[in-house]
Amino acid sequence: MGERMAHFFSTERGKRIRQRVLVRDMYLCQMCGTSTTTGRKASNSAVVDHVAPVALRPDLVDDMANLRCVCRRCHAACDSIEKRLSPDSDAIVAAKLAYRPVGLDGYPIG
Repeated sequence: MGERMAHFFSTERGKRIRQRVLVRDMYLCQMCGTSTTTGRKASNSAVVDHVAPVALRPDLVDDMANLRCVCRRCHAACDSIEKRLSPDSDAIVAAKLAYRPVGLDGYPIG
């Protein structure tokens, strides 16, 4: 059996880049605008998303222009977009950048 590669953000380099992205984005979700928090369980926990998925664009794994802070709730939407549109990397990027969650009142969440 082949060895499984470590997740990028679990490496020392990945942790440093993740922190740079969170600071650059001021811990604000770049999709809905909510303030994110540390931890993993809250719906507004900070996640760093690869706009173009690493599985399709491994060359962009550490490209700061391909990384952004999102909340856990929006990251779930990103995962859904990736599953629905894979393997079309361009379509995934376009859908993620266009996605804006909207509340019951019709206004963006955040």
